[in-house]
Amino acid sequence: MEVLSVSTPQEFLELTSGFRAAEPYLTNVIGSIAVGVVSGREYESCHWWIAREGSEIAGIAVRTAPHNLVLSPMEDAALAALAASVTKTFPHLPGVSGAPAHTAAFERLLCPAESKVTMQDVVYIMRDFTPATAPGASRRTNASDADMLLEWSQLFAKDAGIPIFKAAAAVDRLLAAGWIWEVDGEPTAMAGHAFLVGEPGSVVGRVGPVFTPMQHRRRGYGAAVTSAVVEHLQGVCDHIMLYADALNPTSNGVYQRLGFVEYAQLLEVEFTYT
Repeated sequence: MEVLSVSTPQEFLELTSGFRAAEPYLTNVIGSIAVGVVSGREYESCHWWIAREGSEIAGIAVRTAPHNLVLSPMEDAALAALAASVTKTFPHLPGVSGAPAHTAAFERLLCPAESKVTMQDVVYIMRDFTPATAPGASRRTNASDADMLLEWSQLFAKDAGIPIFKAAAAVDRLLAAGWIWEVDGEPTAMAGHAFLVGEPGSVVGRVGPVFTPMQHRRRGYGAAVTSAVVEHLQGVCDHIMLYADALNPTSNGVYQRLGFVEYAQLLEVEFTYT
């Protein structure tokens, strides 16, 4: 098993297009990260890995520091080879996102002083869309929303228990691909979508983030603004998906009522070292 360290996101996208097309949902985050970097999004550093047997790709991974490593599905041999390569570059890797067996394999290799599951994600895909309704209407975000989107993005990250790096980049994405739900001119919820990934005939759109401020919750606004994003994506994508916190029954119920069905579960695990 050979592991390639690819120098550019464009080359990575080109080399992995067939592999990602065969599993468009569980490679979507990796693909959208690469598309984002190609489109100008900046990180402290970017690292792209491909495990392959001969000319056959067996697994892929990406790390955009300071974020954790993100893994695709792969067999044990590819995982072992890729883990050995990644940990040479990052002997104190801060964390991994992927299937439970994959995150466990990195923990065994790195032997951190402590490991902690920081997120249990349900991967949902749209099956039969049932739009939600609520008082008010959706609109696209605009420049006048920037300060509010910054505040809401920070609150979303706090609620989700995830770090937020370069919040301005998250705001820029919401300004480019975001929706607001308004009631009598008052913003009550927001939603957006990641960079689209795929080729014509197999384009995947991933909804998120979705956030409703505390004072506006339990009124259907989050479901309604999510519906607005889904309706838009139906016109430009072949497949629609999203991630949800497995431990949040409210949001899971909302997404299931909209027509999303569970596809997989993933873990986000963080490591600490002595």
